[in-house]
Amino acid sequence: KLKKFVNIIIEDSGKGVPENKQKKIFDNFYTDKPGGTGIGLSHSKKLIEDVGGSISVAKSRFNGAMFIMSIPKND
Repeated sequence: KLKKFVNIIIEDSGKGVPENKQKKIFDNFYTDKPGGTGIGLSHSKKLIEDVGGSISVAKSRFNGAMFIMSIPKND
């Protein structure tokens, strides 16, 4: 049986995520923000992957960041 997914896309027009940091931002405790903890995106990734989904980041059409989350749909 083919699995169905719900895709959630969030885009902004901020400074974006440079390509050389796009894989690192999902690492636990990685941050380049003053006062950041580096656990938000790593925790989100774990929760999404625990249910069989995925999350990725790319450049948005507004030149900021675009996060794409694919989560399995329950029938």
